[in-house]
Amino acid sequence: MCGIIGIFSKKKKNQSIINEINKMAESIHHRGPDDGDTWFNQNYSCVLSHKRLSIVDLSKNGLQPMVSKSKRFVITYNGEIYNTFDLKKLLKSKNIDLKGHSDTEIILELIDCYGIKKILPKLIGMFAFGVFDNLENKIYLCRDRLGKKPLFWSIINNNLIFASELKPFNIFNEFKKLINKNAVANFLRHGYIPAPYSIYEGVFKLEPGSILEISGNDFNPKISKFWDLTGIVKKRTIIKDQTENELINNLDDLLTDSISKRMLADVPLGAFLSGGIDSSTVCAIMQKISSRKIKTFSIGFHENDYNEANHAKKIAQHLKTEHHELYLTPSEAQSFIPEIPKYFDEPFADSSQIPTFLISKMAVEKVKVALSGDGGDELFMGYNRYMIANNVNWIFNLPDFLKKFIINFINLGSKKSWNTLSKIFPNSFVPSQLGEKLYKLTKILKEDDPDFYRFLISSIDNPDNYLIEGNEEKGLVWQNNFDTYLNDYVEKLKLLDTLTYLPDDILTKVDRASMAVSLEVRVPLLD
Repeated sequence: MCGIIGIFSKKKKNQSIINEINKMAESIHHRGPDDGDTWFNQNYSCVLSHKRLSIVDLSKNGLQPMVSKSKRFVITYNGEIYNTFDLKKLLKSKNIDLKGHSDTEIILELIDCYGIKKILPKLIGMFAFGVFDNLENKIYLCRDRLGKKPLFWSIINNNLIFASELKPFNIFNEFKKLINKNAVANFLRHGYIPAPYSIYEGVFKLEPGSILEISGNDFNPKISKFWDLTGIVKKRTIIKDQTENELINNLDDLLTDSISKRMLADVPLGAFLSGGIDSSTVCAIMQKISSRKIKTFSIGFHENDYNEANHAKKIAQHLKTEHHELYLTPSEAQSFIPEIPKYFDEPFADSSQIPTFLISKMAVEKVKVALSGDGGDELFMGYNRYMIANNVNWIFNLPDFLKKFIINFINLGSKKSWNTLSKIFPNSFVPSQLGEKLYKLTKILKEDDPDFYRFLISSIDNPDNYLIEGNEEKGLVWQNNFDTYLNDYVEKLKLLDTLTYLPDDILTKVDRASMAVSLEVRVPLLD
């Protein structure tokens, strides 16, 4: 993993831009503490910088920004590509000799030979990068299919600025920090700021699976998709002619292939283990593949209601991994809170960012790369809301008098009093945080035209009160569009989560928390 920064200007700049971009790069030093450099063209209209976290090809042959052999293309790249062995074959047919074995060089030479739009769909992995075309005076920004790696951009006074995080924008001397009020409204609803917005006016997140192209002639940004999950879901075929055992074996083959690809590294590697199905599956396959004990890491809490470390320890003992665990006190967890704005740059309310940071901090003392089980909930129905949605239709078909009775009955108790049932009947059919769930149910029952997904994912009781004139609810627009071809309501929820909650909350949390301590996290379930 690395940090990338770039400035592409419509007109030539002077040498002072080098000092400015170096300061911008230094603000994300934590993303790449091993090395770094800056490249610029003759008139300083394009300046690219890079902070390197060395994972594959630790030699100077992997340094960035990197210039292609033809001198036409220059890249600053953040990510890991796992099918480089296959991609090298494409270069052999062009008689291209590589000076090293970094994925950066392979991507760069492939772009030079075949063009960026032909190569992007062939990449298996996570990435965000900027590529400057010296010949056409044009730059391309690209982000991976599901948004594992971040990429922010803005046009400020005929300057295209892009970076892995928001911090470099604050250092650019022509940038004005204006708060985007619609982004704040969305944050109050979701607990995060959904793409393409950021907390600042005029600064955007490049959406997953997208290419931004801008020419120095017209300086008009054009954004297109090279991969679109909605289109894939629309065209997919349902497997009907295989037995359950065949489907299980096929899934095992896919998981083994994905995980084995992500175990390639020139540095120590381990895995996060929570004891849940997703991370346990990843660790089990890693240990099956590995010839030595894999390193696993867990965070524990002394409060039983929040502690999963005991489950993780049992899995680790069963798999015979080299297991490491850290039990946190409230004061240790709270000590990270003042650091949150430093690494997240904008409002972000997922409380699991704290244990994610602390487990990353523990793991980086032993390894430089860790695999995680993120993405399994969206793929395999891990969230409670999917189970609830399975039964949602009968609730809406209840007669009005019965709906009112249920609402009044729930209102007899406070959220806190209903939550006590979760403690009285632990590990039973009574869900945790029962009070919050029941009170959300009352809101849904009151709606004449219920938008179930909106209430399920909203972190506030009355989200409509926070809407600002002109504010588009991205998720709701998508949901309306999906009605034409997604009949299964649970499938609709999973798709919406994968397009919104997954990249903008889950993957954001993992990226910022792990990169804060210079740890690379790979996510094999999202291959």
